[in-house]
Amino acid sequence: MDSVFSKGADLWVLPHIEDSDWRWLFEWSLNFQISRSLGHERAHLSTEAMTALDLWEATEFSDIEPSDSPWTLIGCEKLLPTKWVLVSRSLTPAQFEKELDKAWAGLGKPSTRIFPSKEWTKQRLKELKSNCLKSAHTEIAPDKETSIGS
Repeated sequence: MDSVFSKGADLWVLPHIEDSDWRWLFEWSLNFQISRSLGHERAHLSTEAMTALDLWEATEFSDIEPSDSPWTLIGCEKLLPTKWVLVSRSLTPAQFEKELDKAWAGLGKPSTRIFPSKEWTKQRLKELKSNCLKSAHTEIAPDKETSIGS
């Protein structure tokens, strides 16, 4: 398991985080961030504040619609041997491929390590047509159950 948590990938991906045994093996403060992100709801400006901003024609402070991305990106360069951890809730295969490629490309196509979950096993991940998964700079960690004795 040491090699799974070693340096070598700038982006770690944890699909379907609620159902991932890997989640509990990460540094406790990252786990705290993951847990908080699962219940996070975006804050909005009050109606009064929006009215005042409209009156002042301060459009750069408008309450922009939130991203519809299913991912939460956590910067963790000081906590783990990676720059980012990308976590998601449950996604269909089509959503997973599309959203993973979108997030991966948006981050500049970094080297990536994907940690399988109960839903997204190593075999199931290999069957996807994702550009990220086809990249020579992407690796899939072993399913947690098969790596415990390693």
